[in-house]
Amino acid sequence: MTTPEAISLAQAHGIKPEHFRALAGLERFTDPAGQAYYLLPGGIGQAGAQRLVLLAYLDGLGRLDATVPDGAVPDGAVPGGVVAGGVVPGGVVPSGVVAGDVVAGGVVAGDVVPGGVVPDAVADFERITLRQRANRWSYGLALRLVQRHGGALVTTPNGLLMGLGGGRLARWAARQGGTTYGDVFLLHLGRPADAAAVLGGVIGSGRTAHLDGAGRVKTGRLALARLLAHEERHARQWAELGRVRFALSYLWQEATGRHGRRNKWERAAGLADGGYQV
Repeated sequence: MTTPEAISLAQAHGIKPEHFRALAGLERFTDPAGQAYYLLPGGIGQAGAQRLVLLAYLDGLGRLDATVPDGAVPDGAVPGGVVAGGVVPGGVVPSGVVAGDVVAGGVVAGDVVPGGVVPDAVADFERITLRQRANRWSYGLALRLVQRHGGALVTTPNGLLMGLGGGRLARWAARQGGTTYGDVFLLHLGRPADAAAVLGGVIGSGRTAHLDGAGRVKTGRLALARLLAHEERHARQWAELGRVRFALSYLWQEATGRHGRRNKWERAAGLADGGYQV
């Protein structure tokens, strides 16, 4: 998808070309595949945060024209290793099956793309806007609990927010490698003095991160794009069931001994992409 096509898609959803200028004034972090993550500015409201997430997603689509011509997944190597919003480690795409990470914000390792063609970006964007509408409660919550308590929030290439730090409640809510609530993925890396800088480091490494025994941030082995694909599926689960039903169902799984990879919602989100042993 070229930049003009991305702008045309945005206009169909009430996003005007001049709105893209908002991205130019934001701090921008880039992962090894060249995908951009934008830091939300202080004082932004819920509606503004939702719009920036969509703008960033469309901006990412507009950067793909040099990588995947006309949205087709070629056999063999993909120049740059980028495929419609994600990365393919090693750049190898077997015929009909996408090997690696995120494709068009949702198709992942092992998922078959009929004919080897990337899913329609228009349909994918429609899905993201519907998911965002259902999970709109999570944007205001993230701003209150994370950003307004010294934490940082960034957009992601697959239409989520990723946050770090913030108030005690936000830090408590982030478990294991991180936890998604609605459209917001909270990393579990404590409360660094400069949350934005730590987020930038994680993004720049292209890998997940964790705290060691001394409380220091250490780079993990799992590709960040894979983890975000996993978390985006959790965001869909929140949207499909609603925040009350999904929260109760997930907690019931845990309360009845179905932890981690035994939890049906983790299995549905992709165990390997979530860092679980399979």
